[in-house]
Amino acid sequence: MSCSPPILIVPGGCLDKEVMEIACKSPLETKSYLFTVSNRLSPVEEIDYVIAQPAGNSGVSVHDIKIDGQTFKCKIKGGYLNKNVGIRFIIQTKLNNIIEFNCKLPIRSAGILYDDGSQSIILDPSSPAGTITIGKVEQVLSDKPATVTNIGTPEAAILNFEIPQGDEGKAATIEIGKVTTGDPGSKAAVVNSGNSSNAILDITLPTGKDGEVQTVKIGETKTLPAGYAATVDATTVDNVVTLNFGIPSGTTGEAGQYILNIGEITTLAPDQQATATITSDGKGNHSLNLGIPQGKVGQQGNSISTLSFSKDKIVTTLSDGSTLETTPQGIYTLHEIVIAPDNIGELPDDLVLNGNIYTAPDAYLNGSKKLPEGLSLNSNIVMTDGSVYFPTTINNNGVLCAA
Repeated sequence: MSCSPPILIVPGGCLDKEVMEIACKSPLETKSYLFTVSNRLSPVEEIDYVIAQPAGNSGVSVHDIKIDGQTFKCKIKGGYLNKNVGIRFIIQTKLNNIIEFNCKLPIRSAGILYDDGSQSIILDPSSPAGTITIGKVEQVLSDKPATVTNIGTPEAAILNFEIPQGDEGKAATIEIGKVTTGDPGSKAAVVNSGNSSNAILDITLPTGKDGEVQTVKIGETKTLPAGYAATVDATTVDNVVTLNFGIPSGTTGEAGQYILNIGEITTLAPDQQATATITSDGKGNHSLNLGIPQGKVGQQGNSISTLSFSKDKIVTTLSDGSTLETTPQGIYTLHEIVIAPDNIGELPDDLVLNGNIYTAPDAYLNGSKKLPEGLSLNSNIVMTDGSVYFPTTINNNGVLCAA
């Protein structure tokens, strides 16, 4: 069964300060959205083309716009976590009418954030601990170096091992020994309490600091001579655990087989000890079972209560009552709507409006004056290629007109 994309029905009449919010997405998602403007068009009027203008520096892009009568569908991707992105849509109909509307796209994580009811965003209430998962463990020829590769993410590491074998002899084994939970901020540690042929790894895993997620980074992997003990060195800096491996090549002997699969992974309470066990079916197949405690609930941070905009400044009021004033750069207001295009230009003072169409004096035709980037002339009529936005103007099929 397929799911229809979220739909926004643009209301008729004056939109004024109405907030039109579309369904949220994560920064990694490319999501389809459906818009209908039937309330703002006559029954026989249809959409000719649509221009989408996400806020500048938002990381959001709109593409694959498909039109069907009074409805259009598009795909939206990108964005930065916990940001609300304004997107302006400009529509021209086949009767040459222009309509526009603005909507808000919340960029949120996939289930880690929540709203406390006062429009204050609370970051990471569960603070899960970082995870380490064993991926593939493969034997390679004896002249190949040992490698450890993280094919997952820093927060959810998936480690693939390549271990060189010997010509003949008994295969080495790896077992999990004691698993201890360290305090938040303490150093992670891995100690081999066995020997070079039968490694027993004793692991200490610190839980994440309050309100933070522990991440895992693969450092250096060295191939050690046959007979050396395997080593794993773990260091923790700013809640990032870095693992450096030393893996001995096989001694002379026939390569054995050791198959390690991922078993059960259980999330434990913050005050429980981390666990790791290996079970075997007696046929060379082993399962690694992990129990990882989640981090403690982080403290609520300061949040934005209100934002107010004027021509000269933006005033941000925080939940603790403090305010911050900044000078806007790359944005402006139009009919009490904040506009943030990628490129903004400034029209010359000597352009003349003929109706609502901009025209240029002869000085621009004979070359004594030059139009700004993005503008050109067709006779005395000013044309635009749409690459630069000029405030209080619209692009009417390439003709620069007053908004």
